[in-house]
Amino acid sequence: MSDNETTTANDNQPPTITDAGAPFDNPDADVILQSADNVNFRVFKLFLSLASPFFKDMFALPQTPVGDNSNEMKEGLPVIQVAEEARTLERLLIICYPVDVPAVESLKDVHSLLQVAMKYNMERAEKKAIEWLFAPQFLDQDPVLLFFIACHYRMKEALMAAKATVGRPILERPYAAEMEHISAGQLYHLLAYQKRCKKVIIAVATDFTWIALTSSVTQYCGNCSTKKAKIGEGYLRSLPSWWFDYMQGIVAALKNETWHQGKNADLMNEAWKQGWKCGSCGPKVVDDVQEFTDKFRAEVKQEISKVSACLVFAWSISHIHFVARFSWTSTFNTQGRHIIRIREAAFKLPGVRIILP
Repeated sequence: MSDNETTTANDNQPPTITDAGAPFDNPDADVILQSADNVNFRVFKLFLSLASPFFKDMFALPQTPVGDNSNEMKEGLPVIQVAEEARTLERLLIICYPVDVPAVESLKDVHSLLQVAMKYNMERAEKKAIEWLFAPQFLDQDPVLLFFIACHYRMKEALMAAKATVGRPILERPYAAEMEHISAGQLYHLLAYQKRCKKVIIAVATDFTWIALTSSVTQYCGNCSTKKAKIGEGYLRSLPSWWFDYMQGIVAALKNETWHQGKNADLMNEAWKQGWKCGSCGPKVVDDVQEFTDKFRAEVKQEISKVSACLVFAWSISHIHFVARFSWTSTFNTQGRHIIRIREAAFKLPGVRIILP
């Protein structure tokens, strides 16, 4: 047999199909969803219909009469092929079931879940994906990317992501495909908002009149209080040198666009290390720095809340009444069986049209 004949023979071999694990292996299920990487999920039409108008409409289509082999079947159940891979499909389907839903640990996986939830108009899955997407761990990991995603889907969470980008570089970050989904105007507003917020935080970190006279870190230390500053209502007070270094580190990190939660933790560790060298400050430096940092963050949060943000995309797609159009394609496989494939979902919003293939 020639190489060409061997290749043709291999191409004609049916793909290896595997079955998903629990709870998608229930023998009482009444439909099978087959992922793009050939994993079969046995699911219940009722659960899918309640979770998704898309599937509800699909299941309302005329069914093939019993005994007709035109539709692809497996063990008497219709097989519906979808474009998603098993990893994403499983996370989507588990939200439709009355079971505990495990959190998704990867930002990329959560984004994929959001996309497919919107595609099939699964409101509960969409809300869950948004909740995970803008959790503290991802806001700290890549708030700039979350801002791009929020702009693309016109989410109110864009402001939350914008706040988390303060002190981080934007134009120096690696390219991401999500950048293509925002306008030049939205990028401009983000950069302008960052600049205003940075100015506010630097003011808080250099003007200490907001600090109470009773604050533990402002108490005089005969060993290391070598620098003076005005605190409270303008009282001149000698303050620990390690505390001054801590505040100057925050200002430098802001100016260098390296100020974020991880960097702030490094600055706190350095303050603890330097403060521990002082015989008077050392025994209480850990608690003092933590107490002050909490008050500093609260002051920063309060001042940033006063900063105006021109975000024209501050509403969520899930809160808009919209019209959805779904389409399917039908083809015939090599055995001549009729196969239904989900092709696209098109959402029509006021002035917006999103196509999710």
